Amino acid sequence: MKGFIAVVGTAQILLFLVHYVFYRFGIDNFSVLLKYKYIFGSVLFILSFSLTASMLLMRSFENKLTEGFYYVSAIWLGTILWLLFSVAASVIFQKIFTLLGAGILAKNFIPTFFVMVAIIISGYGLYNGRNTNVVKGNLYINNLPSEWVGRTAVFMADTHYGNIHTKKQSIADTKLVNSINPDFLFISGDFFDGPKKDLMQFTEAYKNVHPRLGKYVVSGNHEAYAGLEQSEQALTDAGFVLLDSQSLNVEGVQLIGIPYTTSSKTDLDTMTTSYAFDAKTYNKDLPSIVLKHVPISTDIISNAGASFAFFGHTHRGQMWPFSLLVKKIYGQHYYGFTKTGQTDFYTTSGVGGWGPPQRIGTNSEVLLVTFYKK
Repeated sequence: MKGFIAVVGTAQILLFLVHYVFYRFGIDNFSVLLKYKYIFGSVLFILSFSLTASMLLMRSFENKLTEGFYYVSAIWLGTILWLLFSVAASVIFQKIFTLLGAGILAKNFIPTFFVMVAIIISGYGLYNGRNTNVVKGNLYINNLPSEWVGRTAVFMADTHYGNIHTKKQSIADTKLVNSINPDFLFISGDFFDGPKKDLMQFTEAYKNVHPRLGKYVVSGNHEAYAGLEQSEQALTDAGFVLLDSQSLNVEGVQLIGIPYTTSSKTDLDTMTTSYAFDAKTYNKDLPSIVLKHVPISTDIISNAGASFAFFGHTHRGQMWPFSLLVKKIYGQHYYGFTKTGQTDFYTTSGVGGWGPPQRIGTNSEVLLVTFYKK
């Protein structure tokens, strides 16, 4: 609890400072905001606390009003981040234009221009976040049974069903999967967002998804936030096979699930990942597909000779410039196809998002794979 309070408190202080910076920028550059500075300041003060307040309210009261408050607060969070960038850009270009002898232009035009650009980018991000791309790829696997040649699988992660990505989104996602009609559906964690109480509403649509050879899921960190036991019950009720710490042989191919432990490589994650390739359950001579939420301990997976591993979690950063930070943290496995030894890896940018619903510089996606024998 102390850790949670510390994180929330630190985040709230940063949000307040960001809003204060924008307040100072606004009254310094827009006469109308200076004239009504007390109203402007009061609105920004309230908005600075909106996300924290809406999150706390959603934990205690789940209704249309609190859901709407949370959604608007999340949109504003994404917007104020870009408004902060507009402040930085305005200051830099105002100095440049002033040095060039165009100080009046800098004062009257530059701030308005960059604020408008920030708002447009935020609006685009909101639109872009609602569209899901289908990324297609072929996997060539050694010793692939002939029955598997030409089979297809949809791989998904990070749907984050909850307060932002609602039941309506789950229906749209299942329609997309059914239009593809794959042989398998694999989901690598963060199916739920949390702390939504009624999880069944998000799995209801998945009861109508019937891949010929099944649908499989592993947990992510957000299943813990939503309640792991409650999450697992909702998923099994919808017909998913829970692969956490499991290994199944499906017509000559091993399906291996590694449960979420931590978001960075630790002794616990190393041990959990190694356990998935224990000699008692893992046959290195058979092809294998690994589902894991976070792209860490990848060396253990490749050293074990797994054929393919699919990850989520990173969202590819979701919004620039956070994509640069995510790439720094997870290296080559921050997004897309990579290969180490005989193992192919794919880290998806995910279907949904966390926090702001905007996606800027990234796309929502599912991966459609066709299997072939190498």
